[in-house]
Amino acid sequence: MYSHYLWTSFGFNNPFKKLITQAQLFQFAMCICHAVCVLAFEKILPRHMAWAQFVYHIQMLVLFGHFYRKSYLAAKKAKGEKAADIKAKAI
Repeated sequence: MYSHYLWTSFGFNNPFKKLITQAQLFQFAMCICHAVCVLAFEKILPRHMAWAQFVYHIQMLVLFGHFYRKSYLAAKKAKGEKAADIKAKAI
């Protein structure tokens, strides 16, 4: 992720931007699974820390999920609609 920031700070386009976002979403989902496992099975670690991890990663999943939908899914849909409009005008 930080190499992405370095790369784009030089003005280059990163072709892996979507893949990085997907990897982060997967990471947050796995952290949520870890927190749930700690809450369900762990007896040594403090439960309040597992709850903090769970809440934090839920928020990150929601925020990055919103970014992903806005940046990639909505942009793809808008691009398809624009192409359809251009095609309709040409006919």
